[in-house]
Amino acid sequence: MDVSEKISLITRDPTEEVVTNEELNNLFSTNSHPKHYIGLEISGFLHLGSLILSGFKINDFIKAGVKCIVFLADWHTFINDKLGGNLDTIRTVSKYYADAFRFLCPGVEILEGSKLYESKKDYWTELIRFAKHISLPRAMRTLTIMGRSEKDKLDLAQMLYAPMQALDIHTMDLDIVHAGMDQRKIHMLVREIFPKMKWKVPVAVHHHLLP
Repeated sequence: MDVSEKISLITRDPTEEVVTNEELNNLFSTNSHPKHYIGLEISGFLHLGSLILSGFKINDFIKAGVKCIVFLADWHTFINDKLGGNLDTIRTVSKYYADAFRFLCPGVEILEGSKLYESKKDYWTELIRFAKHISLPRAMRTLTIMGRSEKDKLDLAQMLYAPMQALDIHTMDLDIVHAGMDQRKIHMLVREIFPKMKWKVPVAVHHHLLP
């Protein structure tokens, strides 16, 4: 499969935006098997948006020769008070998510947040370094990625959500980050701050959201 065919797969529906198309072309021209991820909160039953729409797009990446990761963000789920903020429940439901995505997207890698953090001893050091580049108002503006706003009653842990999501991308050494349009703000934050830290800047691919 040539580069143009791969790009056609990545950019077809339900993709809404690629940041940027030129970078995606350069990536496929220099790397036959780039590394991709999509991160998911473990927030309840999977549905057309969280499984089917995302799954179809993941399969496009796989067909294009991309190494795909479904990142099950268990600690983000806990921070965002999903499933009652019960870690045991979150980890039980994560097994259901893993089975569902393995069934729909053969060849995908499943990675839990807690496993990533246990394996990277410098994760928390890098988190502080990254967070030093974000002002408090900027952090507040990213709250929409977790379905919240400045009007909500927030705890301090929730302010770590966006920096952790950004650092996950660096820690996994990703070439392509993929999400629904609701996650665009975090990817723009990554593209702004990663160059300041001399970290690899990934291509961002965003798909439609189902109303």
